[in-house]
Amino acid sequence: IGCDDDKTTTRKNSFAHSYNAQKKDSNSPPSRRPMHRTYSNLNSSSHDRPSSRHPSSSSNNMGFEVNALVKRLIHPPPPHYSLSAELAHARSISPHSFDSGKAITAILSHLARFKKLHVALDVWDWMERSGIPRNVFHYNSLISVCEKVKDWKRALDLLHQMEREGVQKNEVTFSSAISACEKSGNWKMALELLQRMKNEGIARTAIAYNAAISACEKGLNPSKALEIFDTMKQEGVTPTVITYSALISACEKGQQWKLALEVLEEMKKAGHGANVIA
Repeated sequence: IGCDDDKTTTRKNSFAHSYNAQKKDSNSPPSRRPMHRTYSNLNSSSHDRPSSRHPSSSSNNMGFEVNALVKRLIHPPPPHYSLSAELAHARSISPHSFDSGKAITAILSHLARFKKLHVALDVWDWMERSGIPRNVFHYNSLISVCEKVKDWKRALDLLHQMEREGVQKNEVTFSSAISACEKSGNWKMALELLQRMKNEGIARTAIAYNAAISACEKGLNPSKALEIFDTMKQEGVTPTVITYSALISACEKGQQWKLALEVLEEMKKAGHGANVIA
């Protein structure tokens, strides 16, 4: 009996401790929950798109603080500010990161986040004046800035410039350019770039296909979106959640509700399930 009483006492103490802990938690401020992602957020997810930055472009190994530099480039301190002097000073602190091209890639990538194309173009011109050779990472980063501000024409100009300078394009180059067309609703140019990828022997991944399908969605052309979807599967590229969401959205914009339901069923069969966006 004494043993049973000890167990009962232990249970009571355990319950009291658990209750107090829960009470303490309930009085503490609620933790921040992640936002529910809308279709536009999902379409630009970092999980879907590879970074255009150089593999080692973080501020920690640059020798200077990239964030602080970019903020000064965007909001120049008066009165005697010079972008060239600012960049030259950073280069004097970390010459290797600039000469290797990593620093410029990091700067352009940060400017893409802030959608500051005019500043990025000034940095681009400074590169040429300073004799820093441009590589595919630089072009990808600047095309990404064009994408963010929906300047598809400048993105195409950069593709032509790459050809003139003999810089080899890659999948990220085309995906960013297609996405720039997508954000402007220029589905015809997006499809042309998708075809150019094939012509130039560059693998067309789900990222490029998703951007092209989304371009057709914004261009109110569900039939073309379905054609791309079929081509995608024929080439053995596995559709993602973003693929199906963009395709359903294209059907919705084109008032093809029966087709949207068919795509939804196919999405379920592919094992993605019916998410909120779809």
